[in-house]
Amino acid sequence: MSFYPDLHTASMVGRGDRHRAIGWLASDHPFPCGTVSGAFVEVLKRHVASAFQPLAFAGIHTCEFCGNYSAAGNVWVPTADVVYVAPEMIVHYITDHNYLPPNEFCRAVDACPTQASPEFMRLLAPYLSYFGTRPPDPLPTPGQQAQIAKLLTTAFYDIARLCRRGDSTAAAVLATACADLPSEMHGWGLWYRHIFSRLVRNGRPSYPGIGAYLDEYNAIFGEDTDPELTAYMAAQAQDKRGGEST
Repeated sequence: MSFYPDLHTASMVGRGDRHRAIGWLASDHPFPCGTVSGAFVEVLKRHVASAFQPLAFAGIHTCEFCGNYSAAGNVWVPTADVVYVAPEMIVHYITDHNYLPPNEFCRAVDACPTQASPEFMRLLAPYLSYFGTRPPDPLPTPGQQAQIAKLLTTAFYDIARLCRRGDSTAAAVLATACADLPSEMHGWGLWYRHIFSRLVRNGRPSYPGIGAYLDEYNAIFGEDTDPELTAYMAAQAQDKRGGEST
């Protein structure tokens, strides 16, 4: 794992003027040692165990100091002023190698809302560009949320029907497309308008009937302008024209 000094404005997963690296240690660099309270460690453990991951981080890192612990994830601790970013290995560094994180990070951890809660997401959203992730779309209005709830009710009945007739593959793709809508439309996660349409597109080969859900979804929000979907539809139209000309 690359070394970054504590409170640096860059880390392995992002950079920005309000970004603060914490706990990016390496065996060839000294680090501050000391003790922190057991209560703080327990709070940090809860954040790490349920850490919201705004981007995937490939590969597993093994502790360079002892070789007895490996981890892959990271933890984000946003505040109104900065966002602290640490590898999940930070708990091991504290408990097994006496690493002492900066006091301001400890205070931020104690004050941080539950990972992925609406309060957490509101604090994190201004920093998403630091990690190569675009800000989320505006949350659906109460009226749109009510319409999505009706769409989900229809989907539940459809999933039950598909299960009863033994079509588990079709049921699974419909469930996958709808799974995140209830939480994300209320701010428990990042609301991206286009994700549902992409999941529907991916599920069409296994369940052609899923397309009706996208029609209803677009009736709620207007026609989808997702560049990836637009390119896909253009390619489909081109293939169709090519087939008709042969």
